[in-house]
Amino acid sequence: MRSTVFLFIFLLFGINELRADNDPDFYWEPKLSTSYKLSTRYTLQAGANIRQDLQWGTADYSGIRKAEAQVFATRATFTGNKLSLGYVYSGSNQFRPSRKVENRLTFQYKFKTSFISNKFSHRARFENRFYTEDYFTRLRYRLSYSAPINGERLDEGEFYWIVSDEMLWNFNNKNHDVENRLSLGLGWLPSKKQKVQFALQYRGSDINTSEVGHAVFLSTAYYFGI
Repeated sequence: MRSTVFLFIFLLFGINELRADNDPDFYWEPKLSTSYKLSTRYTLQAGANIRQDLQWGTADYSGIRKAEAQVFATRATFTGNKLSLGYVYSGSNQFRPSRKVENRLTFQYKFKTSFISNKFSHRARFENRFYTEDYFTRLRYRLSYSAPINGERLDEGEFYWIVSDEMLWNFNNKNHDVENRLSLGLGWLPSKKQKVQFALQYRGSDINTSEVGHAVFLSTAYYFGI
């Protein structure tokens, strides 16, 4: 019952962004991620994902819209928080003349808090985004909550749900935009080193302007440790 209440609160937090004046775009974003524990405090993580346009048969259809590869090095602190440094290569419209490449340097900090016996995960990111002829800085903050569908503790072979809301501020010395990402997903823990997740995510872009963009993502992800 308590988990259901927190799910309801999260949905209320972002429900106003769902009021779209124009039709949203639809995408599928599959992801593969692996991690390797170097020691009790240090971990390496690498992953890749693509963004597939789902608007078949329309004038806006673009096939694979984006492809990304990333690598992160993480250090756990004495309090259990995590500091990370990461690099992301991102290519948009890879097979078109309008191809755009981004090299992204990311600083990340993750920590958890408790409220009424419920644990919330926080992730803050500071990103430097380098393009061929441009540069942006992006600040991100994500609040997420997950809980097993049955029982109080998540065991191997069980399912869980996860909900999150993330705010992003992208800016340089000429312009800036604000984005909100609201997600609701289902996860499965087949083993201690594996995790499978499915989620629906709503993204509202340029929400600080009169030209708000809307997109719905179907996200699928497989995480495994080596």
